[in-house]
Amino acid sequence: MQDYESILKNQLEDMPYSHSKAVYLTKCVSDAMKARSKLEHAPRYKFIVCTTLVDNSTKSSTTQANRCLWNVETDNSFTVQYQSKHLYASATIFAVYTD
Repeated sequence: MQDYESILKNQLEDMPYSHSKAVYLTKCVSDAMKARSKLEHAPRYKFIVCTTLVDNSTKSSTTQANRCLWNVETDNSFTVQYQSKHLYASATIFAVYTD
């Protein structure tokens, strides 16, 4: 998970929150995490990455919930987080084995 935490940190460190850049940043983070996941797993795995960015200066909050129907023997998910004085980021990576 350290690799995924470092992706968040490297892409978002010292970055001020900007609503206009949030869509681009979430796509970049998601693409980097998906590429990293593909390096580690067999080609039969499919990856879904859900990334959230929140402006820290507004003292807002976020709640994230996920429910999946899958094979507990082969499928998995995990979440990594990054927080700075400007923003909060959360990324959940889902790995689903396809037959």
